[in-house]
Amino acid sequence: MRSIFHLPALFGILFFAACKPSRNHSSGLFTGKVIGSICSQYTIQLIAGDMDPAKYLKSWKNPQSDSTYHNVFAVSNYCDFGKYGLQKGDTFQFRLLHDSPAQSCVRCLIYEPTPDVQNTIQVVQTVK
Repeated sequence: MRSIFHLPALFGILFFAACKPSRNHSSGLFTGKVIGSICSQYTIQLIAGDMDPAKYLKSWKNPQSDSTYHNVFAVSNYCDFGKYGLQKGDTFQFRLLHDSPAQSCVRCLIYEPTPDVQNTIQVVQTVK
């Protein structure tokens, strides 16, 4: 009778042991570089930090400039990001945010290609 009560505990231990994540990625600070910034269409290159590879493209070719970049993503919260005044070539530290707020700032009609992967980020410190 006593072994019946231990059965749920045994299944719980087996379940949690089998469901461990394959790799944990840092949610801390990352370092990025602005490689594109025309009309609130920001492309960021990840320079340092252990970011989940699903959050950026390992390689991306800008069809306008024919240049290839590595570890890049687009900024989805371009209104907030634009307030920092970062320009092409500037380096900064940032955190990933989970919420993607609606953007209600003005964007001009000039088009610059950006990567298909987008992230909502919070600038912590500019390095420029």
